[in-house]
Amino acid sequence: MLGTSGYIDDDGLVHPKMVYYRNIGTKNQPTLSLVDDQMFDAENFGFSFLVPAFGDLDGDGDQDVIIGTENGTLIYLQNLAGSGKEPVYDQPVYDFMSINVVNNAIPAIADINEDGLDDLLIGNARSFSYGGKTGSFAFFGNMGTNGQPFFQSDWGHQTNMVPFSDIRLHQNNFNLQTFASACFYRDDSQNLLFTGCSKGIISVFERVDFGLYPYWLIIDSLNGLKIGNFVAPAITDIDHDGFLDLLAGTEVGGMQFYHTNIAVQPEKSNDFEKDNDFFSIFPNPTDGLDRKS
Repeated sequence: MLGTSGYIDDDGLVHPKMVYYRNIGTKNQPTLSLVDDQMFDAENFGFSFLVPAFGDLDGDGDQDVIIGTENGTLIYLQNLAGSGKEPVYDQPVYDFMSINVVNNAIPAIADINEDGLDDLLIGNARSFSYGGKTGSFAFFGNMGTNGQPFFQSDWGHQTNMVPFSDIRLHQNNFNLQTFASACFYRDDSQNLLFTGCSKGIISVFERVDFGLYPYWLIIDSLNGLKIGNFVAPAITDIDHDGFLDLLAGTEVGGMQFYHTNIAVQPEKSNDFEKDNDFFSIFPNPTDGLDRKS
């Protein structure tokens, strides 16, 4: 699922789009096919900036959707289908839980504090300064139950952490545009946080303890990859070769694809490796995923 600024019509207004691709390939040869370029009828949400995140917020085994907007609020779409079924989304809930990160909310969903409930980690355009600290993300802990997510919107509430873990993606000129984005990967041997920002740098952090609010230690900063400004990463082993793959979107549209040598098994190496045969999908949407061998 991709969120884009869409197109500018004769009226001079931006019409954002949510674009859905389905993997119709084989386990080892992924092929992405365009299913819907007007997912959720997003143009009717009334916002020009839309960033989707997927996770099981209500604990019923399927993927719900949180969408960040330019005014810092969230839209929630509950998946009513249940585990293993074709998604069926309820009507959108605007201003979800009254959470507001001021501007350009860029959400991620994961069980960050490992209590069995999916939480929210949210970046924004200009980072966070609160309680005498600065950082690029805000953490909102899920206080609900399986079946009923609940979040406190107060930044200072004890279940939240604003800013989150002192992660600063722009060490210099901190308060300038950040547009911090995040995605998580966890297996039995590693717990990783991948971040993107307006400067086009992807950084990798590893969780180094198992407390309620763990410390995240930077282990790599991929300055050598010329991906493009306002980069947003997604990470998965899309071809099931035992190593994570990186898909990155940027402000110019399309996606870039990189192999990594971060293994999904503990005995492998944990370093990034750029694939010289990366592909770009442009323009976006496109009709598939081509991969060089």
